[in-house]
Amino acid sequence: MRTVTVFIIVLVAAAIVAAEGDVHPIPLVLHPAAAPAPALKYPLLPELRDTIPGNAVTHYRRAVKNLMKDVRPEDDWFADIEEWLTVPLKEFPRADVGKYLKKCVTTFREVEAGARSEQCDWGLTKELRKKGSAVLDSEVLSCDDAGMYAIVTLLSLRTRFEVAEGQPGKAARTLQTGFAAARSLAEKPRLDSALVGTACTSLMETRLEEFIQQPNAPSLYWSLTDLPRPFIDLRKALQGERVGVYGTFPGMAEAAADLNAKPFTPEQVEKALQFLGDQNSDLLRATTKERLALDLAPQHEAAKKILIDQGRPKELVDAMPDFQVGLLVGLRYYDQILDEYLKLETLPYNEGRLRIEEATKRVNELVEGKDAPVIPLPNLFLLGVTHIYPFRACIDRRIAALRCVEAVRLYAAGHDGKLPPSLEEIKDVPVPLDPVTGRAFDYHVVGDRAILRCMSFPGLTANNDNHLTENDITPTYELMMKK
Repeated sequence: MRTVTVFIIVLVAAAIVAAEGDVHPIPLVLHPAAAPAPALKYPLLPELRDTIPGNAVTHYRRAVKNLMKDVRPEDDWFADIEEWLTVPLKEFPRADVGKYLKKCVTTFREVEAGARSEQCDWGLTKELRKKGSAVLDSEVLSCDDAGMYAIVTLLSLRTRFEVAEGQPGKAARTLQTGFAAARSLAEKPRLDSALVGTACTSLMETRLEEFIQQPNAPSLYWSLTDLPRPFIDLRKALQGERVGVYGTFPGMAEAAADLNAKPFTPEQVEKALQFLGDQNSDLLRATTKERLALDLAPQHEAAKKILIDQGRPKELVDAMPDFQVGLLVGLRYYDQILDEYLKLETLPYNEGRLRIEEATKRVNELVEGKDAPVIPLPNLFLLGVTHIYPFRACIDRRIAALRCVEAVRLYAAGHDGKLPPSLEEIKDVPVPLDPVTGRAFDYHVVGDRAILRCMSFPGLTANNDNHLTENDITPTYELMMKK
């Protein structure tokens, strides 16, 4: 199965600081800030009026090519950047970083144009229909993802440089570019790319935490509120997975759409068997024609009945190769379960979590169930889907938590620099709920500071930091207000 690949997991790990030990708060030293006029003076995504004609992907791919020239592969560039991104801001080597960033001017120019392009079309749907999963696993697409992640890492560094240089306007624009590029990855009909987009978003959220602590930082409350919810849209990625599965097996799309579809040819059966044989998956009990015939035989009559009950003429079903019958039944299970994930895509995590778990349980049960399809398409193609929902919930929760922080700064601007005694005391703007739990964030004042904490993910142990992990994210901020 092509699940979340090792490559993508490495990318996510690079974006994440894994935490150990007890939960401890992240200190945020804040300054009061009233809402700017106009309220969206510093948007975190480009407005339509700021876009340019053309396809963002053209610019993104140019940016990746430029990056290979600007930063030579033999340079140990990521080690340097990792250090520059984590060193305390007061120790930030501005001269060295500024010199480094100058090498990337053409890369930045193209990614900025991509982030502000009117369309974003990766041009994959047609290829998915023709070549299926072979397109999704292509080296070109992996290069797109890896290159875009590297570029957003550079945007994160540039944001930090502009903050250190005391240039909030430039930093806000770079944040905007990074967030737009992250969302563009989710426009690709590929779940792995959406996961990379999630990791990119986490990088830029870290810079947001740093940005809002600067003495001259404008309020971003309404800019954060204006962001889409959920921030990463999975609709196209999930639908692309379906197109890829249909395209993997020659004739599958036509057979699924037409109840009067003809039997597969021997050539179609051979190509499909070749794909299954290449999967090298323990989920497949049979990848040869002979073994598959033995496994299909006990279920063949029941499988035929399923297809006839769909409305397919009995004489056509009787004429179908056993393999085609088994494949269409496997596809039926696949479509049903993918629809379960798709229908929950726009729900807040707290509303959809249990149903996501139920869909994942059904996928897992298909492996061992006595009525499991011999050709287990849900298990081959859907086991990795469940990972993306908590990852996405993590970045949405972090945005909501930062909205709370900005609401606190707004309150302080109107109350002589004082922290609100409770979130309920903030009346001028709505205070968001935690999208993971659907309840209010935990907030309490202790002396001259306040603690803003998320509850743990349901059923999971609280994490030590506010960074994304596979299991949990618990942003815990210690807020200190300076007048």
